[in-house]
Amino acid sequence: GIFNDLSSTVIKGAQQLKHVVEETSLIGDFTKEHEKFVIEKRTQQRREEAAVPPWVGYVEEEEMKKQILALSKVKNFLL
Repeated sequence: GIFNDLSSTVIKGAQQLKHVVEETSLIGDFTKEHEKFVIEKRTQQRREEAAVPPWVGYVEEEEMKKQILALSKVKNFLL
């Protein structure tokens, strides 16, 4: 009767709650890991971009390096 219906409803509610908690925590964990990955990737990209001198990768790399570094010796040079 009423007790069985109530018991059944409580059990179903508990199962749904358990499912929601599991799903929420899985989605929450995934979201946290994804955000962490994106931040690490951006940080790594910034480090890589910041660490490469402007003359790297050009055909006349040494000559460009000399000319660029020579600019720091020019007192009237404005960027």
